Amino acid sequence: MASMLTRKAGAYLKECRKKAGLTQREVAEHLNEDYYTLIAQLEAGHGAMPSHMYPAYSEALGVPADEFVKEMLRYYEPPTYFALFGTHPDIDVDAEDEDNLFAPVIDPRLTESSDPGLEGQNDGRTSGEVVSIDDYKGET
Repeated sequence: MASMLTRKAGAYLKECRKKAGLTQREVAEHLNEDYYTLIAQLEAGHGAMPSHMYPAYSEALGVPADEFVKEMLRYYEPPTYFALFGTHPDIDVDAEDEDNLFAPVIDPRLTESSDPGLEGQNDGRTSGEVVSIDDYKGET
């Protein structure tokens, strides 16, 4: 899933760069990068752009910063995108797929243990119960 989304991010970056009439080298220069290969790697979907680059990259491409950041979240941070916008155009959040980034998290402390000494030590919850971050507040 992640590689599909990073490839889509790369296609988006390349499309924006071409619309701006820039070469990869020109984008790299605008970002004060010594080598254009970083731009080539991002456009090929090899890795994610560090978020500190978003403002300068959007400026180089002439894309409004809010639009650019939203697209970067869409591709590089799908759960954050979903949390902010309530949907995700590339992922079926209801799919029961093991690669689904939005599948409920199962607390590993609640699953069956192979250690008989730990059996029944699950702080009273049902095995496999879906938990939220609120369940862990205050735990150390």
